[in-house]
Amino acid sequence: MLISRKIWILVAIAMITCGAVSIFGLYGLKLVNSNVDEIVGQSMPAMLLTSDMRTTYLTVIPEVYNRASTIEAEKGAVLDKRITEYSQRLLKLINEYGARTTDEEEKKLLEEARLGVISFVTKLRQVGSLADAGEPQLALGIVQSDIGPLHLQLSAAFDKLVNANTDKIKGLASSADTAYAR
Repeated sequence: MLISRKIWILVAIAMITCGAVSIFGLYGLKLVNSNVDEIVGQSMPAMLLTSDMRTTYLTVIPEVYNRASTIEAEKGAVLDKRITEYSQRLLKLINEYGARTTDEEEKKLLEEARLGVISFVTKLRQVGSLADAGEPQLALGIVQSDIGPLHLQLSAAFDKLVNANTDKIKGLASSADTAYAR
């Protein structure tokens, strides 16, 4: 065999090897890109929505205490308006989260949070009604006996949503690490 033919065979083998390495590299980049897209497009917005939900419901709790102890009609109306705005925002955020999610486990956790939020909003209205009726002690009793446990339930539900998204992000990061290691 001629030396020129041997050189061409070596060049062809080198080119095939470079092509194979490039294909594996592109596959790994595509996998990493899809994982990053999932994190940026789904998981991070879900985490931000959960954070907004938690912030909203924590912001309304002091307002509820104020409302329960306020028997003046004007101040009560202002507080009722604020509490209603927070309640509507909380329900809007829950619905927005529900529209974004496709994962069945996450939907189950979200439904648990939704039921807690509905109970929470119902109790908020009950506190306002009792305060309007001139029963601040009963209103404060509802805050302490009913809203306190709902607070714990909502906190746990939001923690579960955060943990589900954190686990999803960790899984995607692990998959990206595996693709990179190839």
